Amino acid sequence: LLLNPMAYQLLGQSQLSSKSLLQALPGLQLDGLFNEFISVVETSHAIQKEIYYAHDDIECWFEILLVKLGDGLTVTFRDITKRKQIELALEKANLELTNQANLDGLTQIANRRYFDQYLAEQWQQLKLEQRPLALILADVDYFKLYNDNYGHQGGDRCLIKVAQTLSHHLPTAESLAARYGGEEFGIILPQTSLEQAAQVGEILRQAIHTLRLDHAHSQVCSWVTLSLGVSAVVPGDIQSPEGLIAQADRALYQAKQKGRNRLECA
Repeated sequence: LLLNPMAYQLLGQSQLSSKSLLQALPGLQLDGLFNEFISVVETSHAIQKEIYYAHDDIECWFEILLVKLGDGLTVTFRDITKRKQIELALEKANLELTNQANLDGLTQIANRRYFDQYLAEQWQQLKLEQRPLALILADVDYFKLYNDNYGHQGGDRCLIKVAQTLSHHLPTAESLAARYGGEEFGIILPQTSLEQAAQVGEILRQAIHTLRLDHAHSQVCSWVTLSLGVSAVVPGDIQSPEGLIAQADRALYQAKQKGRNRLECA
């Protein structure tokens, strides 16, 4: 094993003549690296990859290049820590921008823009799989009266609590709760039948009721309540996401007509 002065400096070692490369880098987790050494020697195909290394006080990124040389190979390390730090910072900034574009500024759950995007994506996916897609539209009952009584700041606090509660009670990681508009929320439930969606909706309705948020001017209950409309369909060529929304909206209208604080299915 031969190492040049830069390799000694990089590894923080003064004497490596009796050590293998893997022993010279304590803490390096490179499953299969030795097999890649063998592959380069046997096939003459060079291998280039990036490696994150952290041990004791050393934390850095390397680019490693394996090239056949005679009956053996050369292993070239290049320190790319600064470049990776910049890349990771840019990725973080882009992720934050994406989150800002997809989140509702008040409630910090998905906004209407992302709701529409996610519904379209799930529609296309479940159309291929021929599995059901369900939707719940939920409306805070008599929210205008709530705002009139508790003020717009009180209304904002109410919407935040409702939004976070809905998001917390989603049944799967693929489910999405979004602020659909004003005091209305949309819940997308992939791979969910109408009956299953109705059960989820009832859990959500009960969860909001359990918050016991005072609503002195409500005409249905002394607490904040929800009315919900549920629809579900197996996406097909003659249907559309807009049709699914329209069905849920009609069911929500029925729930309001029948006294609110209830759930109706399309």
